[in-house]
Amino acid sequence: MMSDLYGRLVLVEWIDSVHPSARWIFRSQYSPPPAAICWSVGWVVAESREIVIVAPNVSGPAADGDYQFTGDIDIPRCAIRRIVDLADRTSNGPTSRSRK
Repeated sequence: MMSDLYGRLVLVEWIDSVHPSARWIFRSQYSPPPAAICWSVGWVVAESREIVIVAPNVSGPAADGDYQFTGDIDIPRCAIRRIVDLADRTSNGPTSRSRK
């Protein structure tokens, strides 16, 4: 199974920060934008107490068993709403076990 080689295949739902405003505005006229909800799918290539790193593109394994990845995104755990483990498509189907 690919997940045995590369780690967990996951969907991460997270809240992104909003970029700064490009114009001056009076506080009385300001209304905050809605939260920017994002979804990222990929393999967990590293994680710590503070961060989860997900990569959508992997290759390998090389002769030594290692692999390469690209397109990785570092998502702070404090921004993560949920992580859903996705089963390998060659298995008995997807799972929906969520964790944070």
